[in-house]
Amino acid sequence: MKLKYWIPFLFFIIPTPVITYFMWASHIWAPYPREEMISIIGLCVMWFFTGVTYLNGIRAVMKDRKA
Repeated sequence: MKLKYWIPFLFFIIPTPVITYFMWASHIWAPYPREEMISIIGLCVMWFFTGVTYLNGIRAVMKDRKA
């Protein structure tokens, strides 16, 4: 798989945790740690499904090009 297909995915994945860190940095463990952890877990689930969708889209494009 060529690098050019990964570039948009990396532009999504790399800035998101950085933005998230600065957004949550002041109150990540207080006063409601459970809600913060749930939102972090939700963010990880979102990343997973975004990645799966993106990779399936790349596979479909590559399959169409071969056909």
